[in-house]
Amino acid sequence: MVTWYSDYLYFHSDEPANMLRDRYKELMVAHKNGFMNIVLKDNIWIKKAFSFYTFGQVIIDNSEIFPSTFTKVLDLYKTDAQFRSCVEFDCKNAPHGLGEKEIMFILEEITTIYLAAKGKLNFNNRFVPGTEKWVLHFYPGKPLKSEVCLFQKNPLKLSNPKNKFENGSYDLENKKYYDYLEIDLESFNFSD
Repeated sequence: MVTWYSDYLYFHSDEPANMLRDRYKELMVAHKNGFMNIVLKDNIWIKKAFSFYTFGQVIIDNSEIFPSTFTKVLDLYKTDAQFRSCVEFDCKNAPHGLGEKEIMFILEEITTIYLAAKGKLNFNNRFVPGTEKWVLHFYPGKPLKSEVCLFQKNPLKLSNPKNKFENGSYDLENKKYYDYLEIDLESFNFSD
């Protein structure tokens, strides 16, 4: 299992970098240690099967694909009114608001989720290198409208048939899987 933290994305903020770094460093360490303490209580789990990365590590390890894909997603944002509207919806419904930094945050985040689900990111799992058969994005809450829109538009025409979860995510709060290709962007309630 690979977990990656979006710490790097929070630098799209007006807060001083040193404060952000310290805050997210402490959160990441506490989360990882808490998670591993739960896992290691049961002897069935193998510690090395769990990997933890920061957003920056994921980008560096995938420097051949992330920049060019992000450029295409950014171009989609600039040229596609529906996609732009979905990104702006997500920004307005988040506590951080709508601005260039917030837009970049969301675009970078959904680009990595898109690439991961489509099997294009390498996570360098030290226990099972190169054997990832599927990626399931999970998060507490419903998916972002812009994320669903990106998967529906599939601007790079990517396909990952070995990943049965390539077009969706799992909501940890509601214990529900969302298939992005089945969601109507106009009628689905993304807010609650």
